[in-house]
Amino acid sequence: MKNILLSLFLALVLNSCSTPPSKVSSEYFSINGFLSAEENLLKKEKAWLLKEVTYEGKKEVQSIHHPDWEQELKPFLESAIDKPSTVNAYSIDSITEPGTVIYLAKEKKVPVKRMAISYTDNQPQTIHIEFEKSNSWFLHKQNLTYTSGKGFQIDGEQKMALGKTTKYSISCRFMK
Repeated sequence: MKNILLSLFLALVLNSCSTPPSKVSSEYFSINGFLSAEENLLKKEKAWLLKEVTYEGKKEVQSIHHPDWEQELKPFLESAIDKPSTVNAYSIDSITEPGTVIYLAKEKKVPVKRMAISYTDNQPQTIHIEFEKSNSWFLHKQNLTYTSGKGFQIDGEQKMALGKTTKYSISCRFMK
């Protein structure tokens, strides 16, 4: 009887210590949810990409007829602000620019410094993101713009410590 009570007590203690991870609810825009819906629509429409990449002043144009949408949209997906680690990291402004919601970083450590989502008929149309990651060894900045159903633009620069600054631009149009 004593062993049963001890076992029951231990089971209760262990159970109370291992609480299931709670889902963090966020009032921030879910870029992952938005882009997932966009990706499904692009696949349904059998869209392809006309991609122009400029790096170190050299330009290359590509037609990508079966794009890996997740890979192509990865810079935007990496800019998600609705993560558990960013709860309360942004202020939200929906007054300054009518039809636009702006998220401004309140903390220096978060890489997304500003995200602005413009809406038409309550649907996101344009997303603009200012992204910056840095430490004592490198600096990486990007300005990303996604326009629903049309394409996206990424302008960036990278600088390694004791190195030169490298600038690049990626412009993609969705073709149907």
